[in-house]
Amino acid sequence: MAEAPELEALYQKYEDDGFIVITLLGENMDSQTPSQSDLEEWADSLGVTHPVVADPNFDYTFGFIDGNSIGLPSMHIIAAGGEVVARDIWADESDVQSYLP
Repeated sequence: MAEAPELEALYQKYEDDGFIVITLLGENMDSQTPSQSDLEEWADSLGVTHPVVADPNFDYTFGFIDGNSIGLPSMHIIAAGGEVVARDIWADESDVQSYLP
């Protein structure tokens, strides 16, 4: 949750340049698949306007992880064309700028 406000600020600043942020939540506070209500509550509590979607059992997230374990949060940069250009980083503004179309 600590990175959400920073990502939101980057999203707001670079959205018109093609930058997209998508937050994937693998489980809710009860270790269950997040409901639509859970997703909305999470986004609202942090002031997030970018998409927040459920990723049951972290199935999609695991596609970006090398190895058998996941550290959360796990942040990746996917460039134009869907190429994963950075895995498991804490993206800052210079990272975002370097991959903008």
